[in-house]
Amino acid sequence: MLETSTHILIVDDRPLVRSGLRSLLERSGEFKVVGEGSDAAQYIRDKSIRQRDHDRHACRRKLSPSRAGLRQKEILQLLVSGKTNREVSTLLDVSIPTIETHRNNIFQKLHVLPEVN
Repeated sequence: MLETSTHILIVDDRPLVRSGLRSLLERSGEFKVVGEGSDAAQYIRDKSIRQRDHDRHACRRKLSPSRAGLRQKEILQLLVSGKTNREVSTLLDVSIPTIETHRNNIFQKLHVLPEVN
């Protein structure tokens, strides 16, 4: 039988309260604490940054010449270095929609979900 648990994000500005809640919830066996933070917005921002960094590292590992064209590699390297679509389009003298198309194709080839803004 498949066991399921409710995933919980604990948000409170008091570390002691977060720690106590985590202990109680995890001890029950019905809940899985998937994260905690002092405020929800900060937690979401931090998680987004961690996910973006993870995606960048995954892209670096997965990208090879056989999986993407030279232009896509060039675009990916610029995006991974922190450049925005607009900055990349300016550097390469192409339109923003062209960069977005390449970016989407790269994500598709690498099986990476794009960021949701």
